[in-house]
Amino acid sequence: MDRIVVGRLNLNPSGEFSWSNPEPSKDANVVMIGKYLATGDAYKSVLESVSLCGYKNPQMLDAEDLEKMTEEEFGETLERYSGIIIPGGFGHRGIEGMVRAIRYARENDKRLLGLCLGMQLMTIEYARNVAGLEGANSTEFDPDTPYPVIDLMEEQKRVMKLGGTMRLGAEEIKLSKWSKLHKIYSEDVVVERHRHRYEVNVGAFRGILRIEESDPKDRLNVSAMSEFVEAVELSQNRFHIGVQYHPEYVSKISKPHPLFVEFLKTCEES
Repeated sequence: MDRIVVGRLNLNPSGEFSWSNPEPSKDANVVMIGKYLATGDAYKSVLESVSLCGYKNPQMLDAEDLEKMTEEEFGETLERYSGIIIPGGFGHRGIEGMVRAIRYARENDKRLLGLCLGMQLMTIEYARNVAGLEGANSTEFDPDTPYPVIDLMEEQKRVMKLGGTMRLGAEEIKLSKWSKLHKIYSEDVVVERHRHRYEVNVGAFRGILRIEESDPKDRLNVSAMSEFVEAVELSQNRFHIGVQYHPEYVSKISKPHPLFVEFLKTCEES
């Protein structure tokens, strides 16, 4: 394909015009819990990001099925996996199944990567089950929640009627130096792409969730910021990181995203 393109465009590339696509042969024993399983390409960018790291595609579980399981069935289902991915999405369907899986991962030190919606649900789960904010939720799923820990920010509310509520495109993000995220990137500031409406509402946590200069033990904490919260993590677990942005959008054939690389490598460890 590349030879055809450069030939038609009459280009004369240097000898460096090449790339290597790794064979997805390794198995990190990961499961992705989603709700758009009727079509094969719903989570295509996430699956490709895993493949570009040289790993086989994760197994898929329907979040709605998890909601119906007994505690015994639920534990038996998830204990077989080394890691869990909670991907992005919209709407309330399957949300409680995902929250249930996040709680299991936190309490059993199961490696967890939350992407966009996944990160928001990690925040909701912590608010309910650790911070004691009963009924905490996103206003997307429950407009009357007593603790709107995920909400539309004021700037978005002002443009609701204009159809411009989504935060789109690339933004600079500052990483906390104590965080695992900082170690993964080896950078103080990174640029990542976004596509979402709702944000973490730090004010609803009444000071429980805030950015720290040092490693905050035993607490889900903000580990990256722009104008909004960009990432949360629980440092006491082996891998418990959620990001508001979409790392899968910038993973490349020649350069898989370091967040996926580190997550999958950690899942391979005993």
